[in-house]
Amino acid sequence: MKELSDYRTPEGALYEFEAELSKFVGATGVIVTDSCTNAIELGLRYSTPKMYATIPPNCHFTIPMTLKKLGIEYMTSEDNWENEFRIQGSSVYVAENTLAKDMFQTENPAQKKIVCISLGPDSPLGLEGGGAILTNDKAAYEYLKLAANNGRDLKVDNWEDQKEFTVGYNYGMRPADAIAGLNKLANEEINSSDYGYKNYPDISGLEINT
Repeated sequence: MKELSDYRTPEGALYEFEAELSKFVGATGVIVTDSCTNAIELGLRYSTPKMYATIPPNCHFTIPMTLKKLGIEYMTSEDNWENEFRIQGSSVYVAENTLAKDMFQTENPAQKKIVCISLGPDSPLGLEGGGAILTNDKAAYEYLKLAANNGRDLKVDNWEDQKEFTVGYNYGMRPADAIAGLNKLANEEINSSDYGYKNYPDISGLEINT
């Protein structure tokens, strides 16, 4: 069993969890976050629709709320989906409750797809909290890794020693959740899920107050 005391710094647990998730799903780059919702927000900040986004009518209400928060106009399509859907106009895919061995390996290595998943309660891994971004896009990975962690390089132990910051957000995963995730992956404690448009009500008429 992994414990926090096994690491020189708490950030070490985050890097090991990302590495193990990367091997498990088959993506070259993984960034762990505090939630799937914030993972989606970061993905949309990197890949922002030029005009408007298109989303399925049956999805989690946080999707239109995140779009509204970012000032992105959106409309709904009539598409049904299973396991994941794309926020059209961007390269962001939502696979909230999907986690499976090699789920990313069938993708073209040059594919600039950004897949956001949940690792929190009711997800296949069932941690107390957390999400992740999966990508094979090196430029996206470099941006998202900094953006999720207050714009700083976590490999620099003390933030006072950081030579440069970029605009970032406090969306990093808690080390305790990373350690729990490492232990669950090692023990193959991953639940299957039947995840698709039928799991959600129609939000096409949702009114969001601002």
